[in-house]
Amino acid sequence: MKKPKTAKTQPLEQSKPASIASSKPATPAKAAIDRSTPARFTYALKAYTAERRADGWWICRTTFASAGEKPEWSGPFATIETAVLAIARRLATEIADRHTRSVEGHQLKDSDPLYGLKATTRLDPKTGSSSL
Repeated sequence: MKKPKTAKTQPLEQSKPASIASSKPATPAKAAIDRSTPARFTYALKAYTAERRADGWWICRTTFASAGEKPEWSGPFATIETAVLAIARRLATEIADRHTRSVEGHQLKDSDPLYGLKATTRLDPKTGSSSL
């Protein structure tokens, strides 16, 4: 009986196609800054900390003790739902404030689909600018 032929393996560097093995890392090209209206607006939000104490739920923005920040606790909240709603109200205000500045910066009109502001935001409908 004949022995089956085994495939010969090449060292890793030699097994790469020549186009990959010899190519240099690509240098990032400088892109022109596009000042047109973006397709979407994205906002990264700060984290919150919730703490259960004997008198109820307490919340604060997550702080970094190494940076010398001190937490500003709010509470007590009777249930976890009311604590979460308090966080949601703060986040909604933060998003509305940031989006108001984006709307003003890009000079969007209320007919634009990206406008997204309601009369309850801080954008003054008479002047079209915020009080921030």
